[in-house]
Amino acid sequence: WPVTYVNGTTWAASGYELFARHPDWFIYGRDGEITLYDMASRETFHRRHEPGIDPNSYQRIFFQAILNPPLPAVQAYIAPQYLKTAKVMGFRGVRMDVRYLEVHPGEYDFSGREIAPTDAQADAISAKAVANVKRLVHKEVPDFTFGYNYASPDETRLMPLTMQERCRGGGWMLDEVSCT
Repeated sequence: WPVTYVNGTTWAASGYELFARHPDWFIYGRDGEITLYDMASRETFHRRHEPGIDPNSYQRIFFQAILNPPLPAVQAYIAPQYLKTAKVMGFRGVRMDVRYLEVHPGEYDFSGREIAPTDAQADAISAKAVANVKRLVHKEVPDFTFGYNYASPDETRLMPLTMQERCRGGGWMLDEVSCT
């Protein structure tokens, strides 16, 4: 069964457009700013079709941000994205990379409230978000499979509940750390 790669952040023009419609769906820093957002690159991107502008002159994605996965609206947005890969493209699963359905201490919602002040709270919230998205997807495609990157003990030691939920139902783990 073929699976597709899914990046766990929203990025580029489509990510910025989603942010413009739903700024309350994203995770913020203590300073109230979206991390990884670059206004100068955004401006270059928007001018990429003007004469004299080299479309390759911006060196990085101008917008990259993390959705706030405990929000039911975010879960209801993510699940159909996965379902489209099955129904439209024929994939039977997703291999998720970067950030996916997890929160950490020091991250804030749109109102400025810390989402999970402790690692244990972040783990419980993240595990629930993973379970909810899997449930929404499995309602329509019961054999859809989920794979996750970043599975080494060092990367996951503070998230045992989330790892248990990721593994539940045949989830699979990848780890890009090479062993020598």
